[in-house]
Amino acid sequence: MKSPEGRTLRHYMRVLHRDIGFFIAGLMVVYAVSGVILIYRDHAFLNRDVRIEKKLPPHIPSAQLGEALRIKGLATTKTEGDIVYFKGGTYNTASGIAAYTVQEPVFPLNRFIKLHKTMSSGLTYWFATIFGVLVVFLAVSSFWMFPSGTALYRRGIGIAGAGIVFTVVLLCI
Repeated sequence: MKSPEGRTLRHYMRVLHRDIGFFIAGLMVVYAVSGVILIYRDHAFLNRDVRIEKKLPPHIPSAQLGEALRIKGLATTKTEGDIVYFKGGTYNTASGIAAYTVQEPVFPLNRFIKLHKTMSSGLTYWFATIFGVLVVFLAVSSFWMFPSGTALYRRGIGIAGAGIVFTVVLLCI
């Protein structure tokens, strides 16, 4: 299909692919770096200790303390009087005060990591949505880079298929 100027859909897809590709290159660098850092979030690498004090209802059973503090796998180590001890902190059953230390990524890494944990509100939601739509466009528009039926086009279809199979296998392991 040709436009009045004689340009085809393939021409416009190539131009959009190029321009969007240049724009998204910067986004991809930031997103990739934050993703690599996120992989190591369970290590002390680039983290800092943050002291937290929370007022909870008094007399929460030890089994429900982790849920109340939103700490996965919290296990109490001992109880002395009104004080319940757990890794990194304490909970006073009489007053309801919990004091504990958590490790959080240093600034600005904590902001980058938020890109991967975004919820459906705020600016990071729009960033993630636009980023995802642009990446899908780049993937689909890449099939307009070469005329269909050529060896390079068939090779691209095969490589894309291999990428899909690889991802599905990796997710199923």
